[in-house]
Parts: sequence; C-alpha cells; structure tokens
Amino acid sequence: MYQAIIKELINRVQSLATVHSLLSDAEWAPLALDKLAEQIIHSALHALTLYQNVAVKISPSPVQVTPAQAHYLAMVLNELTTNAIKHGFSKTTGLPQIMVNIRLVAGLKQNIIEFEFRDNGPGYPEEILQGRQEALSVGFDLIRNIIRRSLRGSLSLYNDQGQSPLFNLNL
Repeated sequence: MYQAIIKELINRVQSLATVHSLLSDAEWAPLALDKLAEQIIHSALHALTLYQNVAVKISPSPVQVTPAQAHYLAMVLNELTTNAIKHGFSKTTGLPQIMVNIRLVAGLKQNIIEFEFRDNGPGYPEEILQGRQEALSVGFDLIRNIIRRSLRGSLSLYNDQGQSPLFNLNL
C-alpha cells in the first residue's frame, strides 16, 4: 500500500518537473495548451511503464496558458491520465486510447477554454457521475478542487464511449 502511495506521489512530482522544464525552456512565457497536454500525458504514460502502448490524439489548438495555469493543469492532466490507466484501460479490449479536444469559446465577459479528456475505457461508475463524495478517490478529489478553486473553472463528467471529463476555464 505504501509503495502505491509513493509511486503516485512520484508521478505527481514528475508531472510538475515536466511543466517546470517546459516553462523554463519558454522563459516562463505562456505555453501552448495542446503541447503542454501532450508532454504531461506522455510523461505520465512513461512513468507507468505497463502502458506505453497507448494511442494519444490531441487536437491542435492556439490556446495559451499562463505559467500558473500550466502548473495546475499539469497536475490535473497527470491525475486524469493515471485514472484512465488505473480504472479504464484494465477493462478495455483493443488498443487503449486517450483523446484531448481543446476549444476556445467566446463568452459574454471573457473567453472560456473547453478542455475535454476522453479515453476508450468503460466509463465512470454511476456514483462518480452523481458526485457522491464517498465514491471519490484522492486523485479525483484533487482534480475537482484544482479545477474549481485554483483554475476557477467548472468540471462536468459524462460517459460517452469511455470516460469523458470536460472542464471549462475562464480566461
């Protein structure tokens, strides 16, 4: 049990190290969200060596995020990827897949980033979709809190051919 906890902490630290390296290379300028997503997802998959044969498709996007947003998004993406592997791909037949769609939507007062992370696993259990607190794991609670509190966004969960969290961020 302790080894699993330590491994999860190491994965979280590695995702932060990846985003720190990206930001350092960019001289702490805003980062392209699609490139950030690609780096963090591949870093998480690499850390979980059993799942290096995962197809990853990320839609190209011109959306840029600030260094602070990048750090928070790295933690969210790491958790989403880890959850897909731990809970989704163990029951998947065929090649495991992760798909990311990023859209910029014009809002009334500010622009909104729609970020969709999908996999081809079996989907979320009903108690997760209903938001029952006792059903949430530590990682999923971390995702929800980062999106709501740190990124001032909203999170929606639904099942559509696998797990599909959608979160919106205000720019």
